[in-house]
Amino acid sequence: LPLSHIIHCAASVKFNQSLEGAAVTNITSSLQLQQLAKKLKAKFVYMSTAFVHGGNIGSRNEPLPENLFSLGKYDAEDIYQSMMGSQSLASSALNDLRFPNTYTISKCVCEHLLLRDKESDTIIVRPCIVGPACSSPWEGWAGDSPSTLVAGACLFLKYPNTLWNFGPTNVPVIPVDIVSKFTLSVAFSISISNPSLRSGGALSTPAPKFIIDSGERVRKEEKRIFTAAWNPSSPRQTQFTWEEFGFANIQVGSLRGHHSRFGAQVIHLVETQLLWKLNISFQSFQFLHQIFTKIPYELLLSICRRISTKNARVLERMSSVVDLPLLFWPFTQSTFYFQSDLTAPAEFSGERYMTSCILAADLFLAQFSAKRRDVSRRCSNYLIGGRLHEQKTSDMWWALTQPSGNFFIRLIGFVLIKILRKVCNEVTVDLPSFSAHARTRSVDDSQAHIILVPTHRSLFDFLLVSYICFMVPELGIPIPFICAAEEFSSLPLLGWLARGAKAFFIKRGKGIDPELSRQVTHLKKGGPISFEVFMEGTRSRDRRFLKPKTGFFRCLRDTDGKHIILPLTINYERLPEQLTFKNETISCKRRGLLVGDLFHWLKNVFDGNVNLGRIHIAAAAPVPLTCDSNLQELTMQVQMAQQNNICVSEYHVEASATALQLPLSTVKEAMYDLGCKVWANGATPHSDDASLISPALLDSQAELLPIMFQWAHVLAPFLIDSHPKWAEWLNPCEATRISSSVQSKSNAICIVVKALTKLFDDADENSDRAIGMLARNGFVTPSRRHVLQYLNKDSECIILSSAAVAMKLPISTSSNDVVIADNDYVDFCEDDMRHRPAKPIFPGSRCAGSLVSEVDKSEESYGAWGYKDSGFVLNIDKRGRRIVSMKGDRYRISGKPLSRLVPFLEDEMNVTIDPLRTSLPSFVADPVIDHCEISDIGLEKLDRIVTGGTSTYSRDRCRHGSGQSQADIFSIRRGSLQDRRFPDVVVWPDNSSEVSHLVALAAAENWCLIPFGGGTNVSHATWCPPKEKEPRPIISVDMKRLCRVLWINKEDGLAHVEAGITGGELASQLEKFGVTMGHEPDSIEFSTLGGWIATKASGMKRSRYGNIEDIIKDVSVVGANGILGQESGGTGNDSTKIDKCNAFGRVSTGIDLRSLVLGSEGGLGIIVSAVIKILPLPECKEYESVILPSFQDGLHFMKDVATMRQFKPASVRLVDNAQFRLGQVLKGQEKGFISSVTYNMMKLVVSSIYNLKKDCAVSVSITFEGSNEEVHYQKSRINRFAVKNGGVITGPSVGQAGYDLTFAIAYLRDFAMSYFCLGESFETFVPWSKLDDLISCTKERVCLEHKKRCLPGEPLVSCRVTQIYDEGACIYFYYLMNYEGVEDPVGVYHEIEDCARDEILRQGGSLSHHHGVGKIRGKWMNTVNSDYANDLFKDIKQGIDPDNLFGARNGTFYGLE
Repeated sequence: LPLSHIIHCAASVKFNQSLEGAAVTNITSSLQLQQLAKKLKAKFVYMSTAFVHGGNIGSRNEPLPENLFSLGKYDAEDIYQSMMGSQSLASSALNDLRFPNTYTISKCVCEHLLLRDKESDTIIVRPCIVGPACSSPWEGWAGDSPSTLVAGACLFLKYPNTLWNFGPTNVPVIPVDIVSKFTLSVAFSISISNPSLRSGGALSTPAPKFIIDSGERVRKEEKRIFTAAWNPSSPRQTQFTWEEFGFANIQVGSLRGHHSRFGAQVIHLVETQLLWKLNISFQSFQFLHQIFTKIPYELLLSICRRISTKNARVLERMSSVVDLPLLFWPFTQSTFYFQSDLTAPAEFSGERYMTSCILAADLFLAQFSAKRRDVSRRCSNYLIGGRLHEQKTSDMWWALTQPSGNFFIRLIGFVLIKILRKVCNEVTVDLPSFSAHARTRSVDDSQAHIILVPTHRSLFDFLLVSYICFMVPELGIPIPFICAAEEFSSLPLLGWLARGAKAFFIKRGKGIDPELSRQVTHLKKGGPISFEVFMEGTRSRDRRFLKPKTGFFRCLRDTDGKHIILPLTINYERLPEQLTFKNETISCKRRGLLVGDLFHWLKNVFDGNVNLGRIHIAAAAPVPLTCDSNLQELTMQVQMAQQNNICVSEYHVEASATALQLPLSTVKEAMYDLGCKVWANGATPHSDDASLISPALLDSQAELLPIMFQWAHVLAPFLIDSHPKWAEWLNPCEATRISSSVQSKSNAICIVVKALTKLFDDADENSDRAIGMLARNGFVTPSRRHVLQYLNKDSECIILSSAAVAMKLPISTSSNDVVIADNDYVDFCEDDMRHRPAKPIFPGSRCAGSLVSEVDKSEESYGAWGYKDSGFVLNIDKRGRRIVSMKGDRYRISGKPLSRLVPFLEDEMNVTIDPLRTSLPSFVADPVIDHCEISDIGLEKLDRIVTGGTSTYSRDRCRHGSGQSQADIFSIRRGSLQDRRFPDVVVWPDNSSEVSHLVALAAAENWCLIPFGGGTNVSHATWCPPKEKEPRPIISVDMKRLCRVLWINKEDGLAHVEAGITGGELASQLEKFGVTMGHEPDSIEFSTLGGWIATKASGMKRSRYGNIEDIIKDVSVVGANGILGQESGGTGNDSTKIDKCNAFGRVSTGIDLRSLVLGSEGGLGIIVSAVIKILPLPECKEYESVILPSFQDGLHFMKDVATMRQFKPASVRLVDNAQFRLGQVLKGQEKGFISSVTYNMMKLVVSSIYNLKKDCAVSVSITFEGSNEEVHYQKSRINRFAVKNGGVITGPSVGQAGYDLTFAIAYLRDFAMSYFCLGESFETFVPWSKLDDLISCTKERVCLEHKKRCLPGEPLVSCRVTQIYDEGACIYFYYLMNYEGVEDPVGVYHEIEDCARDEILRQGGSLSHHHGVGKIRGKWMNTVNSDYANDLFKDIKQGIDPDNLFGARNGTFYGLE
């Protein structure tokens, strides 16, 4: 019989799986099977999950439908490609659409992709949580290993102290046998009855049909999605709650002897009563889980490993379920309602089924175990805080005895009253202004909800409003629910405290948010309450009034109930964040909310370094919000009411006069004429009480102007005619109307307005100058940040200049905005399925539709450095953090979450990295290049000679005509290869004989040959000369098949090796014989022996093993006319001599052939093999690391090490401060709370003792190899040099990590390239006497050239010392630039790199140390070689290769036509 159905149940149900892993296991495999089913003409049944609706849970009346869930602005195929590629778009969709984990989003995306294929007969079954069987094969059957509820019960029974967050929500579970029968029913369009069950089962006999009268519906062709879950009409007794599940675990656990009932009940009480009612966030629960579950488990496991192997094994088996409370979180917080054909029969007992789940877990566990001051003030101003405020009782007693407020409110009140006493002279409330609210509410409607709308100038505002309601309950305002930005919820500890203090969190800028409406409706069910909302949406730390937002008011208006808006004005003399405003405005970037910053500020508070002066809060007349309110007019009315309560103190007057450079009396008179409210009776700078001194004024105008903007909104009407944009900027309310007083302004007002307009004009001029300069440099549409970078920083109006830029370059709508349609679901048959059926993508593939089903771990990437299975990706986590990690498991850094890498790059380069804006495609298309010019006959001749294979495939040709420079990678990824020439064919000879025949054929056919090793060059050595220079067809000769070790002579310390072998493979083969070559360049994984010889390479362990010229003892080269051989014993014509298992250590027989071949860069012939020096594997191999106070100290340390001569350690590498800090970032964060605290404490102690500063410290990584005596001697000298130069030894693990990081860090360049950052390294040898000047001058030159071209952002220029000699050292420079908006990034980068190379040569550095010359540095060869030397090399080339058969034209032969 033909195959009729394919039911695809396989999936990876790992909620913490990576995005790529989830895509591979849950999407790629499903697309493959669908294609197979289509070929076999079989129906394809896909088992999905019921939790594919993002963050939606449905309701009893509107259950989650059996339709595709709308992905909003996201496209399913784009998400799929992102999961397999950069991952930034996918992680953004994961968060924006509120999917709880990668498993659910992968299932949702797969559904979309499967149903796009209209030719395939596909249906989808969506089970909810699948639990043990209720009858078949027997009750409680749960397979071979615990999963879902059974796994949770295992953890609960075994470790009752595990912290869960169980509440009265239903458990969305369905028995596995029900799911099986339901799947068969919908797949075969039949109705299946449940057979009789054994007595005592969850169902009694006879059993009814599970599918309730659904046969006709199943047969409808348009229905292709079926949910396998009990529908909302199922009887209550057929279900159970998480709280009941937890209590049942206690009962079973105590009866079965797993734990004591009392202890478990206490913990359960905490879980179900305390934690659930506290409504803690996931981040807070994650923190508690770490403290009370994960850390105790790890400690117990560690102890058991030492004392009890048996118990340790049991604990180790439980390791996979320890984090289940975190994974269960999304399913325990709400009751889910699903549209489904399944109705649980009344005979089904939810309680019994719950018990069977726990008993199944018990079975698995059994298997596992075989003062007051007299200061006058207005009597209406009620003092509620500050130095002048005194309590009759202690602060603690006051906080505990206030009539309202939960634990969190009382705690915050207690802390805040102490802080206010430290930072303020007084905090006052205008009581009469609040009385109008009380009257309005009592007369109109005592049941109205109160909307507190304060001005928003500081983070203090959040606390002050709640503090007032808590401090003064007589106001009659309930402590409000605070509408806060979502970013607060993710702050460790603070987010939990905020939630406890009645904060709820919203997504700003996301349009209509159904979740917000649900939250507000839920909160209002408890009766009249109050809300606190900041109408402007964000802080205005320059104190201007911003254009108000209407979103929250619209939400209130559209929900039930009456509302009264109470406008509040919070007046500050000095803002807590005032000092940071200037820097943040200039950079157009606000520093994210960090707990560390708060603790730093609190330290300054208690050290007495913070003085805010006075704070005053006043209310305006209440404004009703009705169902027919015009929200635009309403918000303007509220904002004008806020403005009317602005107060001006002497502090503001003095700051304004200083900023405008006007007499104090003139400013005071203008304020009086404008009707400003005077903030009188404050402390003065001349007060006798030092604690009441007003805040000090700063000299910078940039910090004085925001203080003036406290009241400058009243000047807006006088600017409407002359400066309309500035008028609106000062006051969005007043800009729309002209006050009658404008026509009769006083002389003082005229003077103030004139001074202010002069500042505005200067700001416009400064911004226009910067924009014009960028336009002249090719940046026609620069970003705001880019313009701010080139503003005149010496201008007195820098703050206003940045505002002028903002007016001229408004920010466009954020790409992060997600617009969800009114209907959250789309049907599979709608016409907008506009994409063709999706093609499966496999890990590491660079194009969709690849036929390779799995990654060859040894395969290299195309269009990127390194292996296909490795590379950095960027994800966005639930907290909105941008987390970088390296894929795969090849390197020590692999899998580490690097949350600080993106902020590091942003801070260093003054740029913004948007995860959703990648500058280059994730997947590289096959290159479009010129066709092969070798005839078919010529190709046939090649095929007969070369047994290793030939290729004219464009991708092979492109790879072999490129290297690994940033220009190569950028051009390949962008697809801009049209102007480049590439080899016509690539050949892979298998032995030296084939190479000889190939050379002979090329000479006969007039072809040009370019050897190719590992392709890791960054010098354009493998680039093909253009047609005008080389008209012949070009063949790339890939040597990788010549990869054999021909012989080893351990007695003489020699080995004969073919030249195509990679460094990694050579080291591995030699290690089998107990020997090593010791040559380890950074590219050892990919570069070849022949490439090392051709470029005259150097390795990291040069100090012990030498450079390549010290290691090569003999070399065999195929030249234009045969083998280039030299036998110092007198048999030079014998081409087989190299097969003799020996070579001379040194001879004096004339010019050495090796001297010609080393550094020849493919210009004299093809290197086919070499005899190399080998040494026994070192007896001892250790690592060490030293941290020194500064780069100068580091250079002195390196010079000291150089004095050790031949006794130097194998590798000593010094990195400057920028790379040191990057290294700290790449370490990732310590796992676990205790480890993190311990690490940071140790770092703080060490930094204090050794005077190590974060912005100055440098690091040295050291590798020791040799005998025990040698290593001991070297370590003692290193310790002595470290102490001498003020350094501290940090241990071998840090040293090894620094050494190993070398191999992974190369991947960072390509990661940065995806986000508009272009970088490369260049090296040089520098004598010790010129080292300091060369480094500083080169860095300065790069920065100067960067600025001269008006490039965006700051250049990241760093360096490291990698090899040291008696005479000097090798210096690596790294330069990273932002290329957003740059028309020709590669060209600009080369210009700046050329300038850097000019500076290096001018300062006494070499053209290259070990990268070679290639073509990229060829133009400087005339400065290296004299004309006579160039003529000599030209004659040598003519003698060896008269027809220029090897026409790569690199290095010495560059330009020698």
